[in-house]
Amino acid sequence: MVVEFIVWHWMHLKRLTRFYIMVYFYKLLSKGVPGTFVKLLIYCYSHLQSAILWNSVLGESFKIFSGVRQGGMLSPYLFALYINDLTDDVRSSSFGIYIGTVFAGSILYADDILLLSGSCTGLQQMVSVCARYGLL
Repeated sequence: MVVEFIVWHWMHLKRLTRFYIMVYFYKLLSKGVPGTFVKLLIYCYSHLQSAILWNSVLGESFKIFSGVRQGGMLSPYLFALYINDLTDDVRSSSFGIYIGTVFAGSILYADDILLLSGSCTGLQQMVSVCARYGLL
């Protein structure tokens, strides 16, 4: 029932331009986060607005259609939830370097990712994994 609500609600949020926002909510459900909380997040993220303050003048508000809230308390957790599958996919691609038995082919810091491979071909394969992930 919760998933049906989310799908129905998402169909009515076509103005959102990035699919990965929905991936956040689906992943939250799959991790056992209560559906009521996910519904609340969907509502909050589908009604985001912002305005620009310039020289003490506040401009008109505008709707935000993609991404997580900059500086939002949940944003780092939502991003980590989203990016975790990417690092798993890069690791399982069989490309990248290892230090002993530890995979060191993708190093993340905030929203940056460093890809390390022993060959140009391997690096290109890792970039391709990332590019495919970005198209979801």
